[in-house]
Amino acid sequence: MHDEVNRYLVFCDDVRSLSGHTIRAYQSDLTMFIKYAFSLGIRTSSEISKETVNSFVSWRKETVIASRKRYLSSILGFFKWLTHENVLKANPCSGITIRDPRRRVLPKLLSRSEVTKLIAYASNNCATPPAKEWPSIRADELMTDQYRTIICTLGLRFLYYSGTRIGEMVRLPVSSIDFRKGSVLISGKGKKERVIYFWDKAFQTDLRHYVQLRNSLSSNEGALFLRQDGIPASDQFFRRHFGNLGNEALKKKVTPHMLRHSSATHLLEDGVDIRVVQRYLGHASISTTEIYTHVADEFLRKEMARVARKRAARA
Repeated sequence: MHDEVNRYLVFCDDVRSLSGHTIRAYQSDLTMFIKYAFSLGIRTSSEISKETVNSFVSWRKETVIASRKRYLSSILGFFKWLTHENVLKANPCSGITIRDPRRRVLPKLLSRSEVTKLIAYASNNCATPPAKEWPSIRADELMTDQYRTIICTLGLRFLYYSGTRIGEMVRLPVSSIDFRKGSVLISGKGKKERVIYFWDKAFQTDLRHYVQLRNSLSSNEGALFLRQDGIPASDQFFRRHFGNLGNEALKKKVTPHMLRHSSATHLLEDGVDIRVVQRYLGHASISTTEIYTHVADEFLRKEMARVARKRAARA
């Protein structure tokens, strides 16, 4: 089964264009499932039954519901692919679900003031030359901390101003940026493309200056975000540094997806139509985008409660 899993992971990367983070999670989940199946004397995928999958999920009962749902999602996707590839005649996982008694968990996000504070802290974390000077500097002339500060700050702003997934951003070729139109062509899940227009003019200018700095490391091809050694910056690189910046600036963990959540929620709070936000995020279904309306409603409830407290204090 290990060979089949490896082929499935290649499919997830090449065809579905899933992020490296997601593929690593699938690999971990499926490896654990195979080990469990081996412990039962099962050696091939054709021997897997619905009972095998259910017993595995029950065996992992000490984990939280969200983790068990992820295990199941990994397994279901794998066997759906095996069936599609005619490796199996029937999907043994058909009809399996995990009931989640909890109400839907709203995504974690940052307030507008937290986003501003985080970006300001990242920008001032290390003395870097002003963005307007970047085109006249070679990247290898900068100190390591200076260059890292530049791309981490731009990465933060890019995710917030575009609402992209971290996997989409790190795969982004520099040629996908159209500075004349102020847009970027994103290749999302399943290689579906969408165009995002940057709404922050100052960011567009800084990004243009960064590309000129970046081109001193490599020709005008390949990944947009490069480390100082010329290697494309990975999602793990950004996750690690965003986490550190969040702890230092806000005393909380900041993840790339929090920036995406925050971007979508703030657009809805500003009155942007949900269909526009759906396209902006690259969601196939409007129901996926609707979770952000609940977040925006929660924000509205808290704001109204805050106003009520202020009025009561004045009375």
